[in-house]
Amino acid sequence: MSSIRQLKNKLFSYEKFISLINKEPFDYTQWQSTLWSEQTIEHVSEKAMNDRTKDKG
Repeated sequence: MSSIRQLKNKLFSYEKFISLINKEPFDYTQWQSTLWSEQTIEHVSEKAMNDRTKDKG
């Protein structure tokens, strides 16, 4: 697949994502503040480190 075609596909995906976000009012800050409210910082940190290790593998 050509680089231009790949770029077009990515841009289309981003455009679709942005249009969906604009249709639904969403308070990211409020959502983020309650995302892991029932978990300890140690647990969240451990999960993040494990996910990062998987991405590098």
